[in-house]
Amino acid sequence: MKVSVISRMLLKAWRKYKDTGLHGDWLIYQEERNKATKEIRDSRRSYEKKLADNIKKNPKAFYKYARQGMKSKDKVGPLVD
Repeated sequence: MKVSVISRMLLKAWRKYKDTGLHGDWLIYQEERNKATKEIRDSRRSYEKKLADNIKKNPKAFYKYARQGMKSKDKVGPLVD
């Protein structure tokens, strides 16, 4: 299933739980949340595997993805006299 479909199902379950407050609705929400988390992890894993497999053919895509995680830079603090 696509991540967007699972996200919609998750949101629907959350809203139902918030409206009713029933324990059964909470359990349904938990199940949907766990499915969504698993699907997101699996799709990220398959995307990363695809990038790693195609690194020889398309290194630009690999380094573009790798650089996304390195956006933060160390900032120089205030200088002391």
